[in-house]
Amino acid sequence: MPPSFSTHSLLHLPSRPPESAHRLTIDRTDRWTIAHRLQELQIACWCLEDGSCWVDIPNSTTALLLRSVIHQILAPRQELINWLEQCWGMQLWKNTGRQD
Repeated sequence: MPPSFSTHSLLHLPSRPPESAHRLTIDRTDRWTIAHRLQELQIACWCLEDGSCWVDIPNSTTALLLRSVIHQILAPRQELINWLEQCWGMQLWKNTGRQD
């Protein structure tokens, strides 16, 4: 039986995760939101009928994106607000006083 949700139709993936895929231990209600976001990022993931969710993490960029998606979905609202305010307050470059 095919999985209830998989990115395989868009990314031409097999209907089952490869042995190299990693199982995500997340609440069944959150997995759909996470899986859809991973699909938007074109990250291979599989949500099977047994409730398990698997993701292929071939490189560090994918690992960082996965971590970011999970954090965005599962973190408390106040934590996300604090993080955003911190980002707004960051100085990305120093003004050296040079005039080019």
